Amino acid sequence: MPAKKSLSKTQIDKLGERLKIDGHSEDDLRLLEGYRSSFAAAYESALKTIRGLGEFPTGRVAKTTQSISAKLRRESLRLSQMQDIAGCRIIVPDIAAQNRLAAALKSNFALHTLFDRREKSSHGYRAVHLVVQVLGFPVEIQIRTALQQSWAELCEKAADLIDPEIKYGGGPADWIKILEVCSNEIFGHEKREIVFAEHDVNVSAANVALKHAMHTLFEAHRVCLELLDGCDDLFDSIESDEFSALIQSDGTFRSLVEEIVELGSQNELQSPRSLDQILECLRRSREELIADFESARASSGASKPMLINTSAILESSRIKIFEQLSRIADVLNSLEKGRTEDPQ
Repeated sequence: MPAKKSLSKTQIDKLGERLKIDGHSEDDLRLLEGYRSSFAAAYESALKTIRGLGEFPTGRVAKTTQSISAKLRRESLRLSQMQDIAGCRIIVPDIAAQNRLAAALKSNFALHTLFDRREKSSHGYRAVHLVVQVLGFPVEIQIRTALQQSWAELCEKAADLIDPEIKYGGGPADWIKILEVCSNEIFGHEKREIVFAEHDVNVSAANVALKHAMHTLFEAHRVCLELLDGCDDLFDSIESDEFSALIQSDGTFRSLVEEIVELGSQNELQSPRSLDQILECLRRSREELIADFESARASSGASKPMLINTSAILESSRIKIFEQLSRIADVLNSLEKGRTEDPQ
């Protein structure tokens, strides 16, 4: 059963109109707090489902009255339409984990809407947001990679210290550019994560196919060598003068000899008819097979698909981006420290 809201939709939207124009009273603030509290049961239910997937979400910082008012004005929406009154955040290691978790959440919440802000960022912000309907209330689940989270924290700090509009594409142009460059670096890195993951899968599949092909080739060579060895033994066991009689009396043996004659012509022996010539054909054929076999075995390692140390490349890229974000954070920390020491 959907949880009962303490305010009607009309009352909620009228409250939003007053918040939008900053014409709210103390009573309005109490109404807003009551409205936010009405999401509690839905929020806890969503958390329970998420924890059942083995994830441990963190509660986001509650939206302040100011941030709600600003969003109502900025996006021209009604308070009852806001989908992030209640929500949580999950930080995952990388883009693959982000994709897996998004898929798992979609399968566990029947009513959901996915907002993928990775390809096309929102003023540099990249993440996956899933708005799920629980007990009749929307609950926003933010899924960020570690890099996306670091960028978001940096952006929040810049907005607090320099200009709140930085989060929405406003503020000083140099800081907008810095954050944009960092966001694009993260995007490029996480695209490489996807490409390299596909490469690793393809290499693995190719190696399996190559191993099977080489096994088949080696087995074919083995069978051929055994047949040729058998022919050697057969010819060793008969006298030359018995050879013609055997050809005449045994149709299967005659067919074998005809095939050997064909082998002989391929080995530059003209119409081998004598026993010695046929044995020479067999000897050459076997030597060629052995040579082919050893050549294939020797080249099998070199024939494997080129392996790329994708883990090392990605780790190096990840470290460089984190270092870049850390240097920018140091600048903001110095700015914050300076303001604390000299409030004037």
